[in-house]
Amino acid sequence: MKTFTIILFTIILNTCGTAKTATTEPSEGANSTSEEQIEMSKTAQKSIKIEYKAHTRGSFKKIVIENKTVSVQNVIDGKAEVKTCSDADWNALMALIEKTDLKDITNLEAPTKAHQYDGAPMVDFTVTKNGETYTVPGFDAGNPNKAIEPLVTMVLNIAAETKG
Repeated sequence: MKTFTIILFTIILNTCGTAKTATTEPSEGANSTSEEQIEMSKTAQKSIKIEYKAHTRGSFKKIVIENKTVSVQNVIDGKAEVKTCSDADWNALMALIEKTDLKDITNLEAPTKAHQYDGAPMVDFTVTKNGETYTVPGFDAGNPNKAIEPLVTMVLNIAAETKG
C-alpha cells in the first residue's frame, strides 16, 4: 500500500509539473508588445512582499509591505495597522529592489552582533519576489549591512509614515 501511494504521488507531482511548464511557455505566434511588458511589470510588482521583523525580549515590530499596502504591528499579539502605500513610495521601493541583488542578500554578513546577547533587537528581513523568498541573515536593528541599508531605511520610512 505504501509503495502504491508513493508511485501515485510521484505520478501526480510529475503531471502537475508538466502542466505548469506547458502553461507558462509563450505560444509560437505571440509577440511581445509594450502593453504586455507593462502588464508583466505590474504583475511582478504585485508579487513582491517585503517583511521586516525586529524582536527581542520586551520589544516587537513587524512591517509587511505588499500590493501597495503597508502593515505595521508593534505588539506580538496586537492588531496590525494597515494603510495604503503612496505611489511615490511604492515606485521608489520598486526601484531599490531592482537595484538590489536579491540572490546575494542571503549571504550578507551582519556588521555587528549585539542581537546575540540582547544588546539590540534582531531583525529578520525577507523579500519575496515572483514566488522566490530571499532572507537576509539576522542583523541588529538600526545597523543593516551596507548592501541593503537603503532598502531597509526605505521600508522603515514608509512604516513611519503609516503611523500618521
